[in-house]
Amino acid sequence: MSNPWNSIKLTDYENHMSLDSVGQLQALNRLMAVQFNAYPVKTAVVLGVAGGNGLEHIDTDKYRTVYGIDINEEYLKEAHKRHKDKEKVLRCLQLDIINEADKLPNAELVIANLLVEYIGYDAFKNAVSKIDPEYVSVVIQINTDTKAWVSDSPYLHSFDRLDEVHHQMEENELAECLDEIGYVKTGTEREDLPNGKAFVRLDFKKQRNRIITTERLVIRPVETGDCAAIHKYAGDPSIDMMLYLPNETMEDTENYVKFAVSEWAKEEPEDREYVVLLDGEIIGGVNLEKIGNDPVYEIGWVIRKDKRGSGYATEAAKALSDYAFEVLKAEQVQSHCDSRNNASEKVMRNIGMTLANDKGTRIYPKTATKSGEYLYILKR
Repeated sequence: MSNPWNSIKLTDYENHMSLDSVGQLQALNRLMAVQFNAYPVKTAVVLGVAGGNGLEHIDTDKYRTVYGIDINEEYLKEAHKRHKDKEKVLRCLQLDIINEADKLPNAELVIANLLVEYIGYDAFKNAVSKIDPEYVSVVIQINTDTKAWVSDSPYLHSFDRLDEVHHQMEENELAECLDEIGYVKTGTEREDLPNGKAFVRLDFKKQRNRIITTERLVIRPVETGDCAAIHKYAGDPSIDMMLYLPNETMEDTENYVKFAVSEWAKEEPEDREYVVLLDGEIIGGVNLEKIGNDPVYEIGWVIRKDKRGSGYATEAAKALSDYAFEVLKAEQVQSHCDSRNNASEKVMRNIGMTLANDKGTRIYPKTATKSGEYLYILKR
């Protein structure tokens, strides 16, 4: 069966959207003016471009190429006809985004307004992954009445078949979907519409190099579903020379995971918390924490008891050290350890750190026990 959008006349769609009781065509036009001007890019893909509403805001001095993608060929013909003054940069492509994502072009910016509702989160995630942009700007419709999500109008029955493909949208679910492929939300804007509806514009930025790989390990950001695996090492009662471990309860670990995920939601996290995977299994954790205002980062690590002694801590710590210098432009990385912790001291030496201070002290917050502390550093 054909996609229902292929049977909806552009005139019916735009006449409905522009009614005073709907007001969506005008709102989308205003939003696209902002979207086209907000990012330092030269190429863009507009997914679900329809008849080209908003393309008049393309600055041909700024943009080298703008791709307009839609499943409906007649929509694209009209978009091209309306915007002949943009023809040196505008490329209209008829594609079924769900089934032909492999044909999508690469671009620095994706604009997707009222599109995700009709292809779903997974298809949108797949499309963004293929385009691989630096920025994604999405407009979704929020409905207070989920049964009557199309506003009443003389054109209402033109949209009867859209129920076949419509997905109810939620801000958090969309953000989580894009977070899975490395995009962090950078902004949200809401515009209320007639009939109890609203547009929400969500902006995202690609976080490059969030996943680190080594010869044996995958090091990735902590995710919400990692609690049980993390608690296997973070809740180990035999840990006795780490300041904030072991976690006494699963709730402690859950609170840590919430904190870690909230840090990763920032455009520039100050505390990057990772899990370490061996053959797909979480065997430990590492972190990289910014210290003060200078480009100095503290590295920490913990490996599950049954996986110690095989060099995994050294391998993971070395990878984070390299990442700090190469990606975060650190001037110094450092680590602290209990003066009795020979294993951690060995890791520090193995990754090239040298002893900077052997006179430090630490007090364990859970027991009030005092011990000596070493500081090791590695400079650029």
